[in-house]
Amino acid sequence: MFDVEFTFRVRSDWEEGRRLRGWVAATKSIDSVVSAHGAIFGEKVLLPTAEPTFAFAIPADGSLPLDGAAPSIIDHQGDPTSMAEIPDLGARLVSMRMEHPDPAFVEALYRELSIDRPPAIIQGADVRYRAQIETPTGLKELT
Repeated sequence: MFDVEFTFRVRSDWEEGRRLRGWVAATKSIDSVVSAHGAIFGEKVLLPTAEPTFAFAIPADGSLPLDGAAPSIIDHQGDPTSMAEIPDLGARLVSMRMEHPDPAFVEALYRELSIDRPPAIIQGADVRYRAQIETPTGLKELT
C-alpha cells in the first residue's frame, strides 16, 4: 500500500528530493469515487481488516493514484470523530503546491471530485510537491 512495495521507486524518489509523494482526501461516498474512477483509485479496501473502521481506495498494484498526483481516498464511514484521537502537535498546513506535466487534467479531476482546498498545481516535468507547514518552531517546507 502507498507504493511501499516498490522500494526501488521509493528510494529513487527520496534521493531526488521527492519525499512528499502524495496526500489523502476524505469522501463520504467511496463507492461513488471507485465506481467513476476505479482506473485511477483502485478498489475499496476496508481497514483495519480485523474490525474495519474506515475504507481506503487502493490501486491493485499498491501504487499511489496517478503517481501521487491524485490523492488517496479515505471514507471514515460516517464517523466524523475518527480524527479526534490524533493529538494536535501545533502543526498547520499553510500552503501546498504540486508540479505536474498536465495541470489542466489534474485540476479537472479535482473539480470533478469536489476536492476541498486542493494543492495549487503548476507546470512541471514530474509530479513534485512542496508544502509549507507552520510549526511551534517556525515555518518548515516539505518536498
